[in-house]
Amino acid sequence: MIPIKDLINKIRWDKDLDRDGYLLHYVDRIVNSIKEIKFNEIQSIEGDFIVLYNKEVPLHRVRKVTKFGKVLWER
Repeated sequence: MIPIKDLINKIRWDKDLDRDGYLLHYVDRIVNSIKEIKFNEIQSIEGDFIVLYNKEVPLHRVRKVTKFGKVLWER
């Protein structure tokens, strides 16, 4: 299985891939549930964190990546 950081970078930088429809599903420990991030909300990847506009999400909390509902990657 491809590491999540490599998959995110592939989606970010591969000009042949359309980012629309990609969702990252991660564990939010504060509310104890799975939340979703639209791929276009990601500002950057810094170290082991996904940087969003208002927070950072550790990469190890990502559980699944989907595109238009189809599972592409799952831990």
